[in-house]
Amino acid sequence: MQKAKVKTKNILLSLQKYAKNNDASINIVDFEILDTKTLIKTSKDTDFTEYNEAVQEHYDSEEKMIDYHLEFTQVHTIKLFEKQQKKYYLDYEINYDSMNTHPTITIKINSKIPIKTPRDTYIWLKNEVDTIKARNAILIGLFDESYITKLKLFTKFIHAGKFKKNIKLPLIETIEPNVTQKGQLLLHYEKHKNKHGIAEVDAKEVIAEYRKPKFGRNGLDAFGKVISNTSQKNLKDLDYDTDDETILVKEDNDKKLYISKAKGYVNISRNIMYIDHTIKKRKIKRVEDKVSEHEDNDIKVVVSEKDVTQDSIGEGVELTSETIHVEGFVGSNSVLHATNLTIDGATHQSSHQNAKFAKINRHKGTLRAHQADIKLLEGGTVYATTVNIDACLNGTIYAKDVNITSVKSNLKVYASHSINITLVSGENNTFNIDYKKIPILSKKIEFIDNDIEDLKYHLEEAKRHNQSKIAGYEAEIKKLKDDKNSVINSINDATITVQKAFRGLNNIIFTISDLKELIYKTDNKKYETFHLEIKDEKVTLKPVNISIEL
Repeated sequence: MQKAKVKTKNILLSLQKYAKNNDASINIVDFEILDTKTLIKTSKDTDFTEYNEAVQEHYDSEEKMIDYHLEFTQVHTIKLFEKQQKKYYLDYEINYDSMNTHPTITIKINSKIPIKTPRDTYIWLKNEVDTIKARNAILIGLFDESYITKLKLFTKFIHAGKFKKNIKLPLIETIEPNVTQKGQLLLHYEKHKNKHGIAEVDAKEVIAEYRKPKFGRNGLDAFGKVISNTSQKNLKDLDYDTDDETILVKEDNDKKLYISKAKGYVNISRNIMYIDHTIKKRKIKRVEDKVSEHEDNDIKVVVSEKDVTQDSIGEGVELTSETIHVEGFVGSNSVLHATNLTIDGATHQSSHQNAKFAKINRHKGTLRAHQADIKLLEGGTVYATTVNIDACLNGTIYAKDVNITSVKSNLKVYASHSINITLVSGENNTFNIDYKKIPILSKKIEFIDNDIEDLKYHLEEAKRHNQSKIAGYEAEIKKLKDDKNSVINSINDATITVQKAFRGLNNIIFTISDLKELIYKTDNKKYETFHLEIKDEKVTLKPVNISIEL
């Protein structure tokens, strides 16, 4: 590797370029300082000028340096070369204070330091430490009175045989600012954290705020930069990056705001803060109670327990979220609330699930949903608007529309509009058209009746005091009555369809009123679609032609 000589303000960058030009790792290249020139610039200057003796005399105090906003930089002339194995070296660690005005170096006891004469040792130490300072962009040859004094004292310790533990030395002592108001980082999202450490936030919510420090007097850091309100933007600020797609950063001279762009929860991973929508847990236990308080939080919870002998959702757990995906089994007495629910395993018979859209592999518990898609119903109970099931061993279903591929035995289906089945291979199944047995429809009728009575009262009041509202109340009453009749009369258009021949004794029931219903026990044969025919005050169950009088 050919040696090179360069002038640079950034030694680390020069090392990187030298390594790249030689197709080498930066770990195998090194440098030696040949010369250093110090430059300064005041707030009135556009360019840096040389910091010579005349200039030093002019800015001979800290007050003058601060008043003129003096800024320093250094240009190093360095020799670059391939790193050689050294007989002597320092094992060290650099530590920075909050303002970067008083950095220190810890020299560790396993360092290899030449012990010849004290002078030789001191010169070697100063060259090594100055090289370390320059590599880290710390000023050398300036503000170093304490550094020189302590380095000389350390040399005496070495030659006295007292270097038996790590020792900390100052590298430089520049000018500390006079802070009238300390910088403060407020993590607002932490107030939302539950016992799992999950912090749900809304879109456009300020999740964190950095209040910048204010200085009565500026300072100067170890790198030669002025410390001021505007320059110290990152003092005590977030020490990780933010995701631009989910977090908006707004900044002025006084503060810096971190605002969520989306609803979700605050996550920090790989030194990046972002708003996420997926929570992954191997298992949720009862003691953890609720992961989330809100069903509409736009958060997806994925629970994955690979051990099939263990429940992913433990006994007694209550879990609420926008989307829940359980890749394992749901334990006893657990309660799940979600808009979108997926369970790849089985639900325990004492468990409860509430969702708008539910997909369950094996269902033994109690499910309430708008739409339920189930692979296998094993004695569970389902309340829904629409139910789609691949296979039923037994269980109970309450819904408007029910679609099943295969039914064994002991299944009870109560529907208000339709029951569609491909094959019934067992016996003692009941297929009943009866809206009153559908809890949500019974409640709907009850609410409609209450609303109608309330509107009737307001209608009578309007007739006496404000006739302009009569038409509106009458229209609302008519609409409610139409809604009620559509539920009550749903039996008129209701159907039960079994595509293949029955293989045993099963019950087909159409409930017309509390006292009247048509019941038919099937034979081992195929039937056309069961439905009602109403004519001349007589109701007939087709296609088997059994009738009752209205």
